[in-house]
Amino acid sequence: MSKLPGKTETIETAEFPAFDTSKATEQVHAVVDQGLIIVAWNAIVSGKRD
Repeated sequence: MSKLPGKTETIETAEFPAFDTSKATEQVHAVVDQGLIIVAWNAIVSGKRD
């Protein structure tokens, strides 16, 4: 692939907040709870009961 004259490519690094291990369990539970709510809602809407 050829470069256009006068154009340069730059790569920027994204900054992420430090990972807080004390909140990891909380965050995992929140994701799981949200997933279960979606599954339950889809089952209710589709009329399926297990």
